[in-house]
Amino acid sequence: MRRELRQKILLLKVNFLSLFKDKKSNKNVAILSSKKWQNKVTDDILLRQELLKNNINAKIIAWDEQHNYKDFDLVIVRSIWGYEKDIFNFEKFLNKLSQNNNRVLNDISIMKNNYDKEKQFSLLEKYKIPHIKTIFIPKNSKDIISVVQKNLNGEMILKPSMSASGNNTYLINSREDRKNTLSLEEINDKFGGINELTSLMLQPFIKEIDEGEISLIYIGGKFSHAIKRFPSVFNNKKGISYISNIDKELLTLGEKVLKIKEYQGALYERIDVIKINNEYLVMELELVEPDFFIRYISKKEVKQDILENLVKAIKEKMEE
Repeated sequence: MRRELRQKILLLKVNFLSLFKDKKSNKNVAILSSKKWQNKVTDDILLRQELLKNNINAKIIAWDEQHNYKDFDLVIVRSIWGYEKDIFNFEKFLNKLSQNNNRVLNDISIMKNNYDKEKQFSLLEKYKIPHIKTIFIPKNSKDIISVVQKNLNGEMILKPSMSASGNNTYLINSREDRKNTLSLEEINDKFGGINELTSLMLQPFIKEIDEGEISLIYIGGKFSHAIKRFPSVFNNKKGISYISNIDKELLTLGEKVLKIKEYQGALYERIDVIKINNEYLVMELELVEPDFFIRYISKKEVKQDILENLVKAIKEKMEE
């Protein structure tokens, strides 16, 4: 309740600030959200506030509502969480922005090479970036169970190649009492309909996830900050924490990811990493709508630096 109250107060302050900035600003930016999350994500509101402070008019709007995008000089994709459940209309939306020649960050081509994990992992393979071993089961596979059985090696995870927040993510062949487990016999019933829309991903279950995964956030091609978090798909939810000291090996891995040609020019990237046997492996790359987790950083000066660097990178993109 306290967090919700603080968020409402922040939103009121930012709306009040916008009354004095609208007429002075000569740039208009859309911070893209969704009907579900519009004006409900603290990081979006903080970004809008920082843009207004820099004399850039900014509004948080929902992609799944009608807007005149000719009113905006730039569209920044942020909390469109859940778009993968309506991927057909989302792709139509992106194509419309492209036809209108709207400037979008991240760029539409970058997003299209990222939100389908099969395309994303093909790029990780192409650039020889160490990552979690993944087997992709093609769309409309005739017998998902036989493919899983053929490749079953201990506890494994099965999920759609287009998914988020652990949706439709299940543990197969579980040896422990965990959440979201599935027997082999239940696979076709659970994934048959999903497989008509997307390919499936089969991955080994990484027990090290119990110790948390690390998210490296890059803004404007430069390292910004890192967060440690504990996905709650198979365990009870734990906290999210800011990491002040980063291993050199982590940053080396991040630099390799930044060199992926298909992702060049990105405003932001989030690299989710896990450590296994003293080696860091990429779990996935988020270049569509990554959460920056700014709201979880307690140090005000760190939070402010991140926001200032983000707005600086946005202004540089607007001047390109």
